[in-house]
Amino acid sequence: GNDKLKYELAVSSYLKAYKTEFSVERDVNKLMGEQNIFRYIALKNMLLRVSVTDLLSDILLVVAASEIARTPLTVSFEAGDPKADAIKMFSTVSVIIQSESEFISSIGNYERIRTCNANLSLAVYEHAAKLGHYIATQQPLIEGRLELLHYLKEQSISFEYHRYGSITELPS
Repeated sequence: GNDKLKYELAVSSYLKAYKTEFSVERDVNKLMGEQNIFRYIALKNMLLRVSVTDLLSDILLVVAASEIARTPLTVSFEAGDPKADAIKMFSTVSVIIQSESEFISSIGNYERIRTCNANLSLAVYEHAAKLGHYIATQQPLIEGRLELLHYLKEQSISFEYHRYGSITELPS
């Protein structure tokens, strides 16, 4: 039905965005004697906290986006959430059952926290703020150029090789 079409459109957009934007290194300044490389790299890990009201289709979009971005994903469920069994079928994803307090105390083990909505307790936001952790709370988007930003980080590298005698040869 509609969820299947939404999923297919989203995954197609995620793949295209990864291929054309996020997996491409760019020399942003094109200066003689320098290389200034801008690229995106996968996060070390990400934790998706699922609430009982989250749609399975949204969780599947987060799983797909994390796989495409090559960011290892752990999915955290409350005990008794039937959606956990469906997600356990994905070999690329770790599934854990956590109370809210266990979830809060595990936030520091992950580079980024992802949820499908912003309805989190104040304790979650306070602990994340104390650790300086960003929580991506937006419902997953179909547009890969925007959604994949949650699963990657930017990296800039500069090589100055004009000091070594030649301004035209790239360093080997």
